Amino acid sequence: MNRASMVFLLAAAVLLSLLFLLAQEVEEPPVVAPLKSIDANTVAVVTSRGVVFEQYDPSAVNVRYDEFESAIPHAVGKNYIPANRPLKSEAVRVELGLDESVEYKLEMNGGDSVVYQWKVLEGNVYYDFHGHPHHEETEFFNRYNEGEGNQRSGTIMAAFTGQHGWFWLNLSQGPVVIELNVSGFYDKIVEIEL
Repeated sequence: MNRASMVFLLAAAVLLSLLFLLAQEVEEPPVVAPLKSIDANTVAVVTSRGVVFEQYDPSAVNVRYDEFESAIPHAVGKNYIPANRPLKSEAVRVELGLDESVEYKLEMNGGDSVVYQWKVLEGNVYYDFHGHPHHEETEFFNRYNEGEGNQRSGTIMAAFTGQHGWFWLNLSQGPVVIELNVSGFYDKIVEIEL
């Protein structure tokens, strides 16, 4: 893994920690909504306990002061998620022959979060980023993203305990190599037998 990838993954750990704590504290699915009291571009995660995550423009926030004329923090206890296990970072190199496919999944608990990046060194693939519970008697699954291309990156917070990951099908005229980098809170990466 090169230095730029490592910096990207480690910097994302802060965001992952936030998402992990949010999932541990939320009893019902969160509602993401603009905070009209600040501005239309502000995003918040709202639960029955109030706002637990805020994204906002600091220049749009009215600073409040205490009796000593010292600035009061805008947010206390928000946007901070402690983790109950160590941060993991792994890189996987996948080689696919002509018309071959493979599926890699992260074993995750509900509330776990990861930052990921994958890229095809040369060529294109069909990809299906999805998750499903561990038990096989259900047909339930979430599809996070699907398409054709040669790279994707982002963050996922598992809404349920199960396997969350990628199916790739080689669409190129020859073999391809896919490099997958993940960093976050998860149990392990597994290759799924197809």
